[in-house]
Amino acid sequence: AETDDPGGHHRARRWQAIHKTTSWSNTEMAASFEGREVVSFMHRRQVEALAESVQRFEAGLAGLPPEWVEASGIGDLLVKLTARSLDELWERFYADLDRLSKRDALDEGARPVSIVVAGLPR
Repeated sequence: AETDDPGGHHRARRWQAIHKTTSWSNTEMAASFEGREVVSFMHRRQVEALAESVQRFEAGLAGLPPEWVEASGIGDLLVKLTARSLDELWERFYADLDRLSKRDALDEGARPVSIVVAGLPR
C-alpha cells in the first residue's frame, strides 16, 4: 500500500493499493499457523466482498441494460481435476481475463465487473 496524500497527518492518510491484486504462495502460507490464519482471513474477506457485490448488483438490476442482465450471473461447479489441471485452469483464466480487460479498457460500454473465482479441492 502507499499513501495517496503524503502531506497529511499519519492517522488521516488514505491508502491505495500499489498492485491490482494481492497474491501469495499457498504452500508457504500453509507452513505456519499465522500464514494459515492470514489466508483464512483473506478468503473470508473475499466471500464478504462477493456478498456485497451481489447485493449491489441486485439493488441496481432494474436499471441495467438487457445485455448486462443477460451477461451477468453466478455459477458453481464440482469437477474432478488434478492439481496440475487446476494450475492450468488458473493460468488460462487469468490470461483470458487479462486479454479481455485490455481489449475493453477504452470501450465506452465497458463497466467495472466483480469477478470472484475459487478452486478449492475437497
